[in-house]
Amino acid sequence: MVRGERLLRRQVLAGAGFNLGSGAADALFVLYATRDLGLPAWQLGTVYAAFSVATVLGVLLAGRFAATIGLAAATRICAVVAALAIFLIPGASLGPGFPALLAYQFVFGLAATVWAISMTTTQQLITPPELQGRVAGVLQAALIGTVPIGALGGGALAAWLGNVPVLTGGATVALLAAACLWLP
Repeated sequence: MVRGERLLRRQVLAGAGFNLGSGAADALFVLYATRDLGLPAWQLGTVYAAFSVATVLGVLLAGRFAATIGLAAATRICAVVAALAIFLIPGASLGPGFPALLAYQFVFGLAATVWAISMTTTQQLITPPELQGRVAGVLQAALIGTVPIGALGGGALAAWLGNVPVLTGGATVALLAAACLWLP
């Protein structure tokens, strides 16, 4: 079903590529925030709290947002916005780190949540009921399986190149993957 349905195939490839890039960024996040940017524990905790608040807000707004602009548009827009938010992580080295990381966690949490809900809704709408579990399993395996690969690769590259280049590269991979949803 996933291989035969172009929309599902595109979503799984975009999601896997996105998770590869964001996995690399996530692996470096705490180290970068505390060692490179010097954030104290209370600021790091606040940054993570912003993500949680944004996620709840995303859950509450996803249906209304998709109903307003359409499910396909919500999926595409939120994927790109979530990927663009990742650039705020390496961008934090250009100025005050705390506000940049706070903005990252909020924008990423909101957009990624709406994207995930929109993508799952699309998957459920086009998948026959008897294949729902199998298709969901294949998509989850592909999406979740790329996170540790990105984390391992990001950590290894950061040891060689440094955090900021790898964070920027991870954001670029995530953005290119998300942009694939806009292809005809």
